[in-house]
Amino acid sequence: MERRLELPYFWDAMTRSARGIVDAYTLGGQHGLWRQAERVLAPTQLVYGGRDQLVSYRMARRASAAFRDARLLTLPDAGHVAMMEYPEAVAQAFRELLDDCGGS
Repeated sequence: MERRLELPYFWDAMTRSARGIVDAYTLGGQHGLWRQAERVLAPTQLVYGGRDQLVSYRMARRASAAFRDARLLTLPDAGHVAMMEYPEAVAQAFRELLDDCGGS
């Protein structure tokens, strides 16, 4: 994290990211985030870190319910970037998803 803070574009990127998240959550009607998730037809792998301080477990469960064919991998000791903290576990979950879909 310290390396990220030193990047010259860090705060601009964080501001833009936060604005994008707020915009996505506040869209209404058919353009709303949850409505869009309901329309995804592809199997979806979600990854949640149990120590995530940005996304609650409740929100992860809501996302899992919103997608038609979702799998939720919960890693109790991971934070918000679980795929960087536990790359092997996340890669295994994606391999299993691909195998179940007939891909490799």
